[in-house]
Amino acid sequence: MIDYSYDEKRDFARMSIDTQVAYTVKSSSDTTHHGTSHDLSATGLAMTTDYKLAVGDEIEVVMNATDERLPPFIADGKVLRVANNDNKTFDISISLTVK
Repeated sequence: MIDYSYDEKRDFARMSIDTQVAYTVKSSSDTTHHGTSHDLSATGLAMTTDYKLAVGDEIEVVMNATDERLPPFIADGKVLRVANNDNKTFDISISLTVK
């Protein structure tokens, strides 16, 4: 049983990870877009990007490790939330399925 006596009531802890993210939208061309991740959990990712995604978009996310000996993190995702930041960038919440 999970102990919910603390403030964070999520099933999985979030890790603060500020790194570059490359992603492609599955329903569009193979154009790769870039963003910056903010936190990562076992089932989700929060990132900022200058490309406006739509709720429900399915994407493939790639995060390269800084250590070349480690493979990249690759996951499929579905956009859950999009928040507009001054019409220049967007905060995106994504539900992940790791490949």
